[in-house]
Amino acid sequence: MAVQKRDGKWYIRGKVKLEDGSFKDYHRLAKGCKLKKEAQKFEENFLAKYNEDLEQIKSGSITLKELIDLYISNKRGNAKSSTIATDLYMFAQMEPLYDKKINLIRTQTIKDFIATYNDSNHKLSYVNKMRTYLNKLFNFAVKNNMIDRNPVSEIPNFKRPDELKQEMQFYTPEQWKCFIDAFPKDDIVYYTIFCTLYYMGMRRGEVLALNRKGDVDLEKGTIRINKTVSQYVDGYKYIITPPKTSNSYRVIKMPNKELKIMKEYIKWYDECPGAPADGFLFGMDVPIQIKSLNRKYKRAADKAGLPYIRIHDFRHSHATLLINYGANVKAISDRLGNTVDEVLKTYAHLFNETEDAMIKIVNDIFD
Repeated sequence: MAVQKRDGKWYIRGKVKLEDGSFKDYHRLAKGCKLKKEAQKFEENFLAKYNEDLEQIKSGSITLKELIDLYISNKRGNAKSSTIATDLYMFAQMEPLYDKKINLIRTQTIKDFIATYNDSNHKLSYVNKMRTYLNKLFNFAVKNNMIDRNPVSEIPNFKRPDELKQEMQFYTPEQWKCFIDAFPKDDIVYYTIFCTLYYMGMRRGEVLALNRKGDVDLEKGTIRINKTVSQYVDGYKYIITPPKTSNSYRVIKMPNKELKIMKEYIKWYDECPGAPADGFLFGMDVPIQIKSLNRKYKRAADKAGLPYIRIHDFRHSHATLLINYGANVKAISDRLGNTVDEVLKTYAHLFNETEDAMIKIVNDIFD
């Protein structure tokens, strides 16, 4: 048992005894602790909870709900809050299995349960996501000697042979113009948010986490991305966390259109009575809520007569625009905060389509 301070944060470290008598190292952040004694108390509570869970396992097989609680408890402090939120959402869909003892759950039981989602109301990707999360749970149970085998491992991904693969959704430049022309210009906050999503290719959480002070440089015409916002996680209305990956830290330039819109918006922001100098760029005291963003989007899409796409697809729209106009893949990946491999994997079909354009260049020169 030990508490250590590193980079201004307290961590706990030590060993715990497993059910089979062996030991496992633990090393986790003492979340919310500012003093050493608080970190020591955090460790005491952690060990007490661990030993309580161990006794529960020893006393007999646990239910799926108890397994979920153990799984989440194990991940806290080691995973981002947004990841935990996704886990909790997926596990909530498994309520019909909550009371079943995990050592009595058979492969067919799980297969039948997942099959209840395999209908026209659910995307195939969602059905297989359910399988993935159940697989994670039972792998955790096997690893911690709660059961001998994972009943999900024998279940392959579900397939729908007659279902056409859903194409990536995005707005073409023409559709974008229709959308933004239909958006009320006097709704300056949301108007600027959607322009930033489309012209910058930023993730939704990155845009909503922008700060008035330090993140937008109008002189250099750049936006700095160093954080993201997640909403309704662990009972909080919102939390600010580091961006998705190490590649997501970046400073990117604004095109002229976006720079003009941002200048007008910041002028409006600074003239608002009581506007905090270091508040959220969009929302001031608290970030704009996602449900409000979705509601504004659908109104404008309906007015423009456009099909619905996800808010995240404005990012895809930006990437598609760059690819179709021949931007360098490394430059695209840097702008999006992805690796080159991720860009090639996500947009491979678009790069294939532009090959004809590249061949045309050579043909035009030499034919």
